Amino acid sequence: MKNLKNWKTWVKFILAGIVAALTVYTYPTMKLFMPLFVAGISLIYFRKHFWRLAALCVIFLAIISPIFYLTLKDPAKYNARYSSTSIANTGENVVVGVVERYVEYFTPAFAFGYGDPDTMHKVPAFSSIPEVLGLFFYLGLAIFAFRLIRKKSSKFEHSNEMYVILLGTLLFPLAASITADRLMLLRTVHGFIFITFFIVLGVKYLFEYIQYRKIKLLIVLILVMMCMVNLITFMAYYTIRYKEDAKASFNYGLKETFEYVNQNDEKYSNIIVDREIMQIYYLFYSQYDANKLHEVSEPNKFKSFENGKVIFKELTPRDLRGFKLVKVVEDDKRVWYAVYCKGDTLVVRKVTQYKTGV
Repeated sequence: MKNLKNWKTWVKFILAGIVAALTVYTYPTMKLFMPLFVAGISLIYFRKHFWRLAALCVIFLAIISPIFYLTLKDPAKYNARYSSTSIANTGENVVVGVVERYVEYFTPAFAFGYGDPDTMHKVPAFSSIPEVLGLFFYLGLAIFAFRLIRKKSSKFEHSNEMYVILLGTLLFPLAASITADRLMLLRTVHGFIFITFFIVLGVKYLFEYIQYRKIKLLIVLILVMMCMVNLITFMAYYTIRYKEDAKASFNYGLKETFEYVNQNDEKYSNIIVDREIMQIYYLFYSQYDANKLHEVSEPNKFKSFENGKVIFKELTPRDLRGFKLVKVVEDDKRVWYAVYCKGDTLVVRKVTQYKTGV
């Protein structure tokens, strides 16, 4: 029976190593968070599970080594995303900027306030977690830290599992803190596991100091009601207004625009696209080979494809003189994109105004 139990424990560690390693491939943030998290867990459980942890680490390193090898071999290609979002690009003092961003992820603005301003990442005007629960997060974190410092922690608080939770809580903002964006939700979404845990811990601590059962029930009832109100208002906005308010963020109309361009591609020798439209969308909708993208150095031109047929550049009213409007992508409120032609040239323009003309 003991051998069977040991065998099951080995399997759990091996599976943990595999899952942790595969997580590294899911999102760039995990390339920093997961190795540090695994290293921290290994130190926490070093004495109790040395050989099992050794197996976990070997499996973890074996699986993640290809992505790190490629990143080191060709950082321009395999680390391009970080290079374009690095805090070093902002011109700020890097150390100060990283510390400021790191601290911001522990302020109410991140999880319990408006947080990430990008409407593609989060529904605007709503916090990621109901604001009322923020009180319990900080209560749980503060009392837990106080008890550890004063060495008055219980067996539960002094357990290895609690150290793992604390480790994850301290590590989750790190990768996001070295990028230019502030309060970036996508790069810290894994942190909500740890935030939720400390919210629950805060409720536990509060109830430890409340002796009357009726008061506990009243608090639970108030919390449930407030969270339900938050959920109802959130769903009402999300299902009715959000799809309209977020159209610009989700590039509404771009698919229809490039479908028209693709259908008429052979009719034109030159295709000029407004540089406000990211070139990756043209590549996606046209199924164009991204390897054919290359830089051009001519004035006002941004990127060109292959032989220069498709060019991304800043458009001015002068560029559209003599051009005929052939396609408009619009909804009830505004025009999103307009397509013009003249001779063998097709122009795609992003329209930034409501229906007052294109």
